[in-house]
Amino acid sequence: EIDENCGGRMPELTDMPNLPVLRACIKETMRWRPNVPTGVAHELMEDDFYNGYFIPKGSRILPLDYAFLRNEKKYPDADNFRPERWLEPSWPTYQEPLSQFPTIMGMTSFGWGQRACLGQSLTRDETLIGCGSILWAYNLVKKIGADGKPIEPSIHDSNSLLIVKPDAYEMAFEPRSESRRQEVISQWEESDANDKAERAAFAKAAEAAQHVANNADVVA
Repeated sequence: EIDENCGGRMPELTDMPNLPVLRACIKETMRWRPNVPTGVAHELMEDDFYNGYFIPKGSRILPLDYAFLRNEKKYPDADNFRPERWLEPSWPTYQEPLSQFPTIMGMTSFGWGQRACLGQSLTRDETLIGCGSILWAYNLVKKIGADGKPIEPSIHDSNSLLIVKPDAYEMAFEPRSESRRQEVISQWEESDANDKAERAAFAKAAEAAQHVANNADVVA
């Protein structure tokens, strides 16, 4: 998909409408392995009832995102990674047009209402560019261990904190071509040089500001 729609270059944001498979894989990853499975706690500002249950003011409630995203009625075969659920009309989560859907915007993982995450669009854009660029540049394959057998990464091992991330595992990133390998190196070198220059400029400006402040203290 990336090769067909991006003209041989890394994906850009303007390519988003033409990359539904990439968007589906990103969204399915967020559904399949939510990084904040308990959701973010909220506190009731007043007494409330829900399905006959009394919930007093001041109660802390957790929107259990993991459970929402395992709802078999909405997500059949919920325990498995099935990006096609966002791409094929036979699935209940399918939406059209595919130039717009699937999208991670509005996922329960971002919360709801006025307290919904403000970074949804940033997350959407960065995951598309980041994941798309990696797939443009590399074939992601299992690493071969010392015994000559592929190393099988675990899909279950992770930390047990509020924000979940998988345990470290080994895999191989194989450049898809020499020209793409060189493009990655070139972009990294350019970015690294820009970063160092910006850091140096910031440090110089901070030093100058401190010098001015010190002189002001002396005058005072």
